Amino acid sequence: MSLAPPEHAPATPADRGIPTRTGRTRPGRRRLLTRGSVPYLLIRPAVLGFAIFKAYPIVSSLWISLTTGNGDDRHFTGLANYRRLLDDPLFWTALKNTALIRSAPPRTASAPSTVGSPRARSPSTPT
Repeated sequence: MSLAPPEHAPATPADRGIPTRTGRTRPGRRRLLTRGSVPYLLIRPAVLGFAIFKAYPIVSSLWISLTTGNGDDRHFTGLANYRRLLDDPLFWTALKNTALIRSAPPRTASAPSTVGSPRARSPSTPT
């Protein structure tokens, strides 16, 4: 028994109709996956997620802050809204209160949460 292919069988995979990886594409067609394009394809979902869930809301909020009105009835006012905000004494009171709350040490906020904790009890106390 001979291991050589029969005379009538094609000798190469290309002769048998099996596509080979020669690195060449058909005339008029571009290769979609090249060595340089793979990283961009892999990062595309993260960029899309950032654009949809971070960048769009930021840009939209900035646009809304520069206009007046509701819904489709918006009119561009520029920085007039910010001027009005800086002239409002209630804004400055709220800003001072926020700075005061943010400057408090974090341990004061977490101390009451340990009062009823089982780990806060002494080891000699029966449960």
